[in-house]
Amino acid sequence: MEQIEFEKMYQDDRSHWWYLSRQRIIINYMKRLNYEDTNLRILDLACACGANLDYFSKYGKIIGIDISSESLKFSKMNGSSLLVQGDAHNLPFDNNSFDLALGIDCLEHFKNDTEVIGQVYRLLKREGRFVVTTPAYMQLWSVHDEAYHHLRRYTASKIREILVTNGFTVEFCTYWTFYLLPLLYVFRKIRKLFRLNENAKSDFFFKLPALIEKCLSLVQYLESVPIKYGFPFPCGVNLFCVAIKK
Repeated sequence: MEQIEFEKMYQDDRSHWWYLSRQRIIINYMKRLNYEDTNLRILDLACACGANLDYFSKYGKIIGIDISSESLKFSKMNGSSLLVQGDAHNLPFDNNSFDLALGIDCLEHFKNDTEVIGQVYRLLKREGRFVVTTPAYMQLWSVHDEAYHHLRRYTASKIREILVTNGFTVEFCTYWTFYLLPLLYVFRKIRKLFRLNENAKSDFFFKLPALIEKCLSLVQYLESVPIKYGFPFPCGVNLFCVAIKK
C-alpha cells in the first residue's frame, strides 16, 4: 500500500462512515456468537494501522501481524503492543493456537491467497472462525485498487471456493454496500474515463459534504440490519464472510 494511503487510513479508520460500517457488520456477527467476555485468542491478519486491534481487544488477547514496517509503525502509534512482523504465507504461530482470525480486507493483497487461507486453517483451533471482508467484483477495479496494491477482487462463489478447498465450512457469506453499488460503479467508471495523469489515490481522498456522509452512513446502517439477522445481499461493493474450522 502507498505510504500516503497508510497516513490517510490512520486519520480515518476510526471515524469514516465506511470503516465504521464494516466494523458494525463484524461486531454484530460476533454478538450473535456470544463472543463478549469470552477471552478469545485472536489473530488480526495484515493489521494495517491497528484500528481493528483496538476494536476487538474486548473479546480477548489479540495479536496483529503484518509484513510492512509502516503498518506496524502506525499500529504502535495507535497504542497496539502485541505486534509481529511476518509473512502471512508462513505464519509464525503454532498449530491450533487461535480461536479467531480476522482477515479484514487483506486477502486481495496476497500473492497466493489459497496458501494464506491454508495457514489460517492450520493455526485455528477446532471450531475456530475466520472472519473475512474483501472487495467484490473485478468490474469495479479502479485507481482505488491500484493505490491499495490490490491483486484481485472477489465474488461470493470464489471466496467460498477457496475457503472450502482449504477445509473450512462457510457459516455465512454476504455482499455488503449493496445500495451504493450502482452509484460507486458509475463513479469509478467516470473517474477512470477522466483519469489523465492522476496519481493513484484511493476513494477515501474524495471529501464529501458532511450531510452526504451522514446520509451514506445512514444507508449503511440500514443495510447492516438484515445482515445482523442473517439475511445476505445478492450483490454489493464488498464481501463479508465467516468460515469455521470443523
